[in-house]
Amino acid sequence: MIINVPDCDVIYLSYDEPNAEKNYADLLTKVPWAKRVHGVDGSDKAHKACAKISDTQRFITVDGDNIVKPEFINQSVTFVPGTDLTKKVISWAGYNNINGLMYGNGGIKCWDKNAVLDMKTHENADLNNVKAQVDFCWDLDYVQLNDCMSLVENNYTPQQAWRAGFREGVKMCLIEGDKPSIKDIKEIHWKNLKRLYVWCMVGADVNNGIWAIYGAREGFYKTLCTNWDYVNVRDFKYLNSYWQDKVNMTEKDVEHNICTLGQQLKDELEIPIDILPYNSGQSIFFKQMYTNSTRPKHSSLAETKKEHYDVIMISYGEQNSNINYNILKQKCPNAKRIHGVKGIANAHIAAAEICDTDMMWIVDGDAEIVDSFNFNYVVPDSDKNAVHVWRSRNPINDLEYGYGGVKLLPTQLTKNVDTNRVDVNTSISTNFKVMKELSCYTKFNTGPFEAWKSAFRECAKLASKVIDRQKEDETNARLKTWTTVGHDRLYGKYALAGAAAGMEFGLSRRNDLGLINNFDWLKEQFDEQN
Repeated sequence: MIINVPDCDVIYLSYDEPNAEKNYADLLTKVPWAKRVHGVDGSDKAHKACAKISDTQRFITVDGDNIVKPEFINQSVTFVPGTDLTKKVISWAGYNNINGLMYGNGGIKCWDKNAVLDMKTHENADLNNVKAQVDFCWDLDYVQLNDCMSLVENNYTPQQAWRAGFREGVKMCLIEGDKPSIKDIKEIHWKNLKRLYVWCMVGADVNNGIWAIYGAREGFYKTLCTNWDYVNVRDFKYLNSYWQDKVNMTEKDVEHNICTLGQQLKDELEIPIDILPYNSGQSIFFKQMYTNSTRPKHSSLAETKKEHYDVIMISYGEQNSNINYNILKQKCPNAKRIHGVKGIANAHIAAAEICDTDMMWIVDGDAEIVDSFNFNYVVPDSDKNAVHVWRSRNPINDLEYGYGGVKLLPTQLTKNVDTNRVDVNTSISTNFKVMKELSCYTKFNTGPFEAWKSAFRECAKLASKVIDRQKEDETNARLKTWTTVGHDRLYGKYALAGAAAGMEFGLSRRNDLGLINNFDWLKEQFDEQN
């Protein structure tokens, strides 16, 4: 039993999100046939409106604060034969732009049309059905997938960020939709409690992030420490009215309220958050290091043959490596990182040492992964000793080939790579496979030295002809492009200068080529020539 996304109506569900029009326009570039429901009061009523316009038995909802990944439209979900799908809601994870959490909140959902028309949740819930008062997830059978298929961008305005935090602050501290006593706080599901703490601490690095922190702490406190009726969290009109008291708050006011709530939460609930939330730098660090919890595979899902290999970024001093790592983590939440290891071969060996799979994906620190690329290639047994290299696009001259591209390497062979060889990838194995798909943009032009160094190294290797299995005509054409194209691009003149110097070095000092992997030496050459 397979549910294919292309077989389902896709319905954009928006209410008053300030970024709704922008996100809808983006969705239409990926799903031109998407329908829309907008401005319906009440979550139950809004989802029924979606069901009524769906022409397919199962339909997909995309919330107004969601940016959908291009690959989503090709997804499929396979169930065990005989599974009753009528009450099942398939939920893909969404990556939260504020705090880096990745779970079902705000993610894309797939519903059964009849189940939605028959359900009674939120404003339509029976008074004795506590589970259905504030959410769907306790009244329907959710099949939560770990695959992340969207970016949840709910920090466009202070109000949007506060409301997102407030709603999660309320819902995350409930137990199956019901308010626990303070003494039972430890009975809250540990994943929900963990995520709630993150909401209360992380986000100062993004626009309006402190408003989300404020909202999460306020929702948390009002639910567990006051007599406030938490069912109000389902009512967007109520929340918008409640917001009016905060319209004129200054940033200093918000920071004061955050600390006050932090103190109250610690005093009354004895929870392990700090009074002060993480600052911008701490939030950035947290999101880089935090690993999101995964859910065990739902019992109704069939086993798939899809294999996954560790994804590891290797970075050294690239100015954009942190940004690129965050982009990578959105696509691969469990991605690892090796940073600051001197020597390219040594860095690859270090990556292999932390790898838990027989093959490993390697992503360079200056590589920005394109949306269409997925780390889902499965290596045939016959190619388990092969180095696979995908294409990358050069930002200076628009060349597309393996330079800077994503690699898939055999782990054990990488551990044993010859550290004296100039080019690591061609040294790992004699079996080398060129993959045609574009994997990333190699954005090495972040500064004068970075642009010069990258061009110098590549052109030295090309000109020296030391790389195994080079095609001379192809190599010469690339050299010509490196040394002549890109004057008008950012730091293009430095890349051209580096390319010319590297080509001369490769032709005249072939025996000294190992120096191109010494970044201190390269900096000395750059300083002398510029």
